[in-house]
Amino acid sequence: VKSFKLVDGGSFQEEGVTRLLMEPGKFPNSSGTRNLQDNLSDLKAQVAANNKGINLVKDLIGEYGLDVVQAYMQHIQDNAEVAVKEMLRNIARKEKLRSGLTTLSAVEHMDDGSPISLKIGIDEAEGTALFDFTGTGREVKGNWNAPRAVALSAMIYCLRCMVGYDVPLNQGCLRPIKTVIPIGSLLDPSDTAAV
Repeated sequence: VKSFKLVDGGSFQEEGVTRLLMEPGKFPNSSGTRNLQDNLSDLKAQVAANNKGINLVKDLIGEYGLDVVQAYMQHIQDNAEVAVKEMLRNIARKEKLRSGLTTLSAVEHMDDGSPISLKIGIDEAEGTALFDFTGTGREVKGNWNAPRAVALSAMIYCLRCMVGYDVPLNQGCLRPIKTVIPIGSLLDPSDTAAV
C-alpha cells in the first residue's frame, strides 16, 4: 500500500483498511493479514496517539504562542545534532587511537544469508559521518525488507541511544549524518516488495 487515507472526515476507514490488509490473499500462495483485529486495534491506537499529540501541541501554542513553541522545537533538534556530533568525535578519537582510522564497518546476515552491510566513515573535525549501506543484499520475497524510512528511524534510535544522555528522538540526530542506501536493497526495496 503506497498510501491510504486512514481517517477521512474524522472517521476511521475500517472497511477500506480491512480490504487492503486482506488483499494479498487474492494471490497464489499468499494470505491476508494473520490477525486483522490486532492490526485494526494497533492502527486505531496510533490514530488516537496522534490526536492526543495534536491536542497537546495546540494547547502549548495556545499557552505560549506559535513562535515560542517552534523555537523550542528547533532547540531540541539543535541539541540532538550537537550531542550526535560530540559522540561521533569521541568515537573517531577512540577508533583512531585503536586502529589509526576513523572508519567502522560490519556485515551481519539475515537467516536466509542476505547481508546487511554498513561502513561508517567519521569526519572527526566536523563531527559528521557517512553511513554507507553499499553491499547490503537485494530485496527479498519475504517480509524482511524495510522501507528507507524504517532504516532511517532505526538509525535515529541507535544514535540517540549512543549519545550518553537523554535526548528526545528527533530529526536533529540525523543532521550530521549522510546516508547511502542502495535502491532495491533490503533497506530500500521496490514498491512491490513485502515489508
